[in-house]
Amino acid sequence: MPEAVKRSAANPTSTTPAATPAATPRDEAARLAALKEQAEECAAALTAHQAQLVQVQDALRALVNQPPRLDRLPPLLPAALRRMIDEAGYPRSVAAVWKEFWALRRSHLFDPAFYLSRNPDLVAYRRPLELHYLLHGAREGRDPSPMFRTGFYLASNPDVAANGINPLIHYIRRGRAEGRQGTPDNVAVPGVEGGGPAEAPRNAPRFFDRLSFATRWQSVPLTPPPGEANPDSLDIHWVIPDFQRGAGGHMTIFRIVRFLERFGHRQTLWIMPPRVHATGQAAFETIREHFQPIEGVSVRFLPDDGLDGISGDALIATDRWTCYPVRAMANFRRRFYFVQDHECDFYPAGSDSLLTRETYGFGFDCLCAGEWLDGLMRDRYGLWSMKWDLAYDPQAYFPPAEGERPATPHIAFYSRYATPRRAVELGLLALEELAGRGHAFHVDLFGGRLPSMHLAFPFTDHGVMSAEELGALYRGSRVGMVFSATNHSLIPREMMACGLPLVELDIEPVTAVFPRAALELARPDPLSIADALERLLTDPARWEAHSRAGLEHARQFSWEHSGRLVEDALRRRLAGAAD
Repeated sequence: MPEAVKRSAANPTSTTPAATPAATPRDEAARLAALKEQAEECAAALTAHQAQLVQVQDALRALVNQPPRLDRLPPLLPAALRRMIDEAGYPRSVAAVWKEFWALRRSHLFDPAFYLSRNPDLVAYRRPLELHYLLHGAREGRDPSPMFRTGFYLASNPDVAANGINPLIHYIRRGRAEGRQGTPDNVAVPGVEGGGPAEAPRNAPRFFDRLSFATRWQSVPLTPPPGEANPDSLDIHWVIPDFQRGAGGHMTIFRIVRFLERFGHRQTLWIMPPRVHATGQAAFETIREHFQPIEGVSVRFLPDDGLDGISGDALIATDRWTCYPVRAMANFRRRFYFVQDHECDFYPAGSDSLLTRETYGFGFDCLCAGEWLDGLMRDRYGLWSMKWDLAYDPQAYFPPAEGERPATPHIAFYSRYATPRRAVELGLLALEELAGRGHAFHVDLFGGRLPSMHLAFPFTDHGVMSAEELGALYRGSRVGMVFSATNHSLIPREMMACGLPLVELDIEPVTAVFPRAALELARPDPLSIADALERLLTDPARWEAHSRAGLEHARQFSWEHSGRLVEDALRRRLAGAAD
C-alpha cells in the first residue's frame, strides 16, 4: 500500500488543507497602494541623502580650495614640517612647502595609490605621500602619476632642473600654461585614446607655446638715451631668469653685480619670468640670504609689455632665453651677453638648440667665462668678446691644517645628475669599478641628491651645501671629481684653492682653461676615470704635485679682478672701442 494511503488510513481525521481564497480586486488595490507609499518614502529618503551628500562635497571642495591657514594650526605641525624640510635639504620655507603640498593634493596629477604601487619601499611611510614627493621623490626621479614623468620633465626643461624647482609644482603653476609637456609624446595618458590629445578649448595651452618668446620679443634697433654715459657710475641693467638657492650660474652673476656695486655703478636686475618669487623684494632678500650681500641694487620683474619705459647705458642678457627680450629693448647704448656656457649644447638637435644657437647671431658683445668660451664666440660666431675668470672665495676655500684629512680616503664628487652636462653616470660607474678593485674609500656626493639606489661603495649624499660647508668638505677629502662636458664650472678652482687634487675629463673645454699639471685628466670612459682616481689614491708624490700646482693656479684669480675686467669691458664698449 502506498505510504500516503497508509498515513491517511491511520489518521482518519486528517484532511487536505483548504486552498487560499483568491484575492479580490479590492485587496490587490490596497497592496499596490502600500507599495506605492513605501516607494515614495524611499524616494524622499534618497533625496534627503543626496542633499546631504552635496553638502559634504561642497564642504570638502571648500577645504581643498581653501587649505587651512598655517598660522591657525597647532604649533607642533609647522615645527615638525620645518624639521622635515631641513632634514631633506629642500630649499623652501615652511609656508612655501605648505602651499606646494596643497597644490599637489588639489591636483589630479598626483595619484597617491599610483605613487605607493610604484614605490613599495614607502609602505611604512607615515606621512602624506605628497610630502614625500616634494621633499624626496622628485629628486629621486619618482613619478607622481601616469600623467606626469619627473625625469622627462627635468630633462626637457634644464631651466627647471638648474633652479631646483619641484618639477610637478612648476608644471602645475606655470609649465602647463606655457605649453610644456608632462609626458613624452609616445606615452598614453589615461582617458585619452591612443595617448593623443582630445579636442581642446581654443585657449588650452599647446606644447610649443613655451617657445613663443621667439615671436613675442621681436628685434628693434637701439635708440640710445641722450647725453653720454658716466664711466664712474654706469646705469647697468641685467635680465636674468628666476632662481633658487644653489644656482651656481646665478651666484656668479650676483658676485659680479656685488663688485660693480662696490665700484660705484647703478644696477637693476630684471627677472623673467617670475617662477619662484612673488615680488622683487622677495628675490632681493633671497640674494642677500643665499648668494651675495648686495645693498643698493634694484630687483624687479620684467613686464610683458612696456619695455619702452626701461632705459640705461648697458643692457646684459644672461642666458639663451633672456637674449630675446634684450633684443626687444631699445633705449640703451649697447647690448651685452654674459656668457657662462655654450648653451646650445644643453639640448638635442631641435627647436631649443636652434633657437639657442640663433642668439649668437644677435650681435651682442660677449662677456665670457674663460678662454674656451671667449675663443668660441670670436672664432665660430665672429662676435666681439672678452674673457673674465671664474674665481673662488678665499674666506670659504683655503688649504687644510696639517692632519685635517681623514685616514680613510674621501672622494668629493659633484653629482648634480639633473644637469646632463655633469656626466654623473660616468663618475658613478668609475667609482663602482674602483670599489671592485679592492680600494677602500668613502664618497661624499654634493650638488643635488641622487635617487634612492644601492651603490657598491660607502657614500654620504649631502645635497646642496653652502660655500663654508663645501670648503670643509674639500679640506677633508683626498680626491675631488667634477666633470664639465661643456664649459668648466666654479668647482675645480674652489677645490684647488683647498689643495685638493681632482679628476676632470680630458676634453677641450677643460684643457683650454686649466694647466694639465693642476688636474688628473681622464678620457670620458669609466675605466679611464677609475684609473685616474686610482693614481691619485696610490701615488703620494703625484698627489702632492697636483695639490701644489692646483694651489698655484687658483691663487691667480679673484672675484674682484674678474669684476674689474667686466667693468673695463663695459666702459670700453660704451665709449665705442672696437678692439
